[in-house]
Amino acid sequence: MFKRIFGSEITAKELQNKKIIMPNSEVEMYRCDFLQRHNKALSEEINNLSAVITALNSEKVTVWHCCNHDGYGYYTVSNGKTKRYVSSQYDLECVGGCWSMHVYERLYFAQEYLTKFLKAVKAEICRRFSAAMPLKSLYIAYILTDLDKEEKEFESLNYPSDEENKRNYEIAKEHQSKFVKNRAKEIERYNKAVQNGNDYWS
Repeated sequence: MFKRIFGSEITAKELQNKKIIMPNSEVEMYRCDFLQRHNKALSEEINNLSAVITALNSEKVTVWHCCNHDGYGYYTVSNGKTKRYVSSQYDLECVGGCWSMHVYERLYFAQEYLTKFLKAVKAEICRRFSAAMPLKSLYIAYILTDLDKEEKEFESLNYPSDEENKRNYEIAKEHQSKFVKNRAKEIERYNKAVQNGNDYWS
């Protein structure tokens, strides 16, 4: 029996072996897209941040990667007294008119690639200057979504349940488990902030 996913056909056996939700035909395209974002922005990001940090003429600065309400990234650079803002050239992921496991996976991978990019920026900025650059997961609230609750709500809508949907749910759970395992300390800080009614990103 064949399942059609975005124009590509896979067998039930292939479906069972899938480790990602998106079609195999899109994986390389998606990876290349993020690689292009990385390469396009990295040198300009470092140069712009370096110029601002140099102009502050401070012994120590803190650099934060931020995001505005329109989904555009920027940096806040502070020496404790003065703040400067630098726009980011890295295109953030903004997907999904509605929630789905496909959207979940896109945001999960978006966080992985964004973290890799910011670590590269941080390594160079901290090499050049006396700087601190704390990193927070931009999509943490989405990645920590209660997937069991989402799945139950999906089932309550009486959509036909099939092996593809079940497998997508299982794959999303695997992504979430990896995230929780790799970012345990950050998740602890996030949960504490939320429980205290604070804005984690502030």
